[in-house]
Amino acid sequence: ADGRDGEFVHELGMMHGVGYAPNGDVWIVDSTGDKLVHFPGGDPQKGRLVEVAGLAAPFAITIDRNNVVWVSNSGGATVVRFPGDAPEKAQSLRAGISVRGIALDSKGNLWAGSNFTPGDPLPEYPKGVGILQQFLIGAKFVEDKYSVEHPTGVITVFDKDGKTLLENVGNRGIFAPWGVSIDGQDNAWVAG
Repeated sequence: ADGRDGEFVHELGMMHGVGYAPNGDVWIVDSTGDKLVHFPGGDPQKGRLVEVAGLAAPFAITIDRNNVVWVSNSGGATVVRFPGDAPEKAQSLRAGISVRGIALDSKGNLWAGSNFTPGDPLPEYPKGVGILQQFLIGAKFVEDKYSVEHPTGVITVFDKDGKTLLENVGNRGIFAPWGVSIDGQDNAWVAG
């Protein structure tokens, strides 16, 4: 954390994912600034910028029952996790490439959808480009390079401690996963 409280609106880039913690904290990702905004207890007067190692165009954020914050990186091949009260302890966990949607199941496992399968050709995103511009660049690239017959994209599953349980799930069967959700029966739903 940078230790500053209060007004920092002029320091923000393009905001994207929002996560709500069981303790009432609210976290928001700044996708172009590679940082987070933290509102302890959900109090908008106590918002502060938080620098976290390993963020690369963060996309989605979720917080588990143990106040561990998980953030996907659309500009990289990792998911970052850290204790909500100790962002300096961030860990980067390898996933597919251009990680988008993330969701927790009832056991605390994190499911992460990545637009591209490791080893596949990738689009080039200029540094600091916003999510909508990424989408336009990526959609054109996917349209030119891939098809339903030749898809790209994978799901990676991590346990609550960050250990990889499953990787490259759906390889060549899921087309550029974007959103991930887990229903009440622990079924994973993936939108491509």
